[in-house]
Amino acid sequence: MPSAGRTTPATARRAENAAVNAAGLVQGITLVTFPAASSIFTGASDYDLSNTQYGAMFLPQVTTAIARGWRSRCSGWPGWGVRPCFD
Repeated sequence: MPSAGRTTPATARRAENAAVNAAGLVQGITLVTFPAASSIFTGASDYDLSNTQYGAMFLPQVTTAIARGWRSRCSGWPGWGVRPCFD
């Protein structure tokens, strides 16, 4: 029996799964809400953004996704060492 204050592997795995699921839920809501709200952002009575300005709102999201994908491919999984990016 584990001592008080210690986390068992099963408890840790449930906590990790809950954290990943919550992050996925938040990301999914965000990815659905912003495009769905395009009429609010581009409407003349609301924010009145041009199509270019509205598209520019997504640049940080796109560049971050590309950078993180590139970084994770090049760095390998933590503890496995660095692998070459351009073989």
